[in-house]
Amino acid sequence: MRKFVSGAVAFYMLDKGEKLTKNEIFHRYDPVRFVIWPRKGGWDVMECVGNEWFRLSDSLFESENAAFVFAYEKFCAE
Repeated sequence: MRKFVSGAVAFYMLDKGEKLTKNEIFHRYDPVRFVIWPRKGGWDVMECVGNEWFRLSDSLFESENAAFVFAYEKFCAE
């Protein structure tokens, strides 16, 4: 698992089989907002808004980097 923090928002990149713990999800200094993980056929990315999770795209990304760039660009646009 890798973690990138920008503007007090955490981006987690998970490896196959990894899961986030409640401690990681609800960390008070850099709350999780984006999670990127491998799925069969590509990489998925979700965003947490309030207490709800939303997929950022209906399709999967070809690489972890492509999913991260998509999520980071969305974060920067806000």
